[in-house]
Amino acid sequence: SMEMRCLQYTILSRSAIKEDRMSSEICFTTATELAAQLRTRQRSCVEVMAAHLHQIERLNPDVNALVTLLPEQAMAAA
Repeated sequence: SMEMRCLQYTILSRSAIKEDRMSSEICFTTATELAAQLRTRQRSCVEVMAAHLHQIERLNPDVNALVTLLPEQAMAAA
């Protein structure tokens, strides 16, 4: 039904907003702070890599800063 589709869209939109916020938070954290969070296991390498890949996916079409992106290899390395 239309109501169900609207609800699903709202849930997905909220999830995307939350993901954008979390991604931004991680991406604008200093390297020193990220290193401390990784050491104390407040964040995982996979979480940090996923946030940065999300940010690249979101912004690179406008800035065209990366020519070759290998997200699968980056996540495997994380």
